[in-house]
Amino acid sequence: MTETDRRASKPAAMHGYCGEREKNPNAFRGIPPGYCGFCDCCGKPGHMCAHPHLPTTGAWCDDCWQDLLAGRSFGLHQLIWYLLLGLSTTAGLLYWILQFLK
Repeated sequence: MTETDRRASKPAAMHGYCGEREKNPNAFRGIPPGYCGFCDCCGKPGHMCAHPHLPTTGAWCDDCWQDLLAGRSFGLHQLIWYLLLGLSTTAGLLYWILQFLK
């Protein structure tokens, strides 16, 4: 297991910006103690950290973080891929049926 895999398997709290609360308490106004943001998925208190698979930063609770690590999120790119696959399969079947009926 690489260092990146070991780091990614830890809860989001290990990567968060909670330590910044002491330096700049005004930036965390309204966020419960022990957290540094609200989850982008479900809205529960969570931690700001880098996405495990994408070059972006967001906030996730520990449950949603585990879902992200497991790859159980469904992105727009997957939807587009499945739509293209379905359309190309349908077009191929229609072409085959029309050739067969000639």
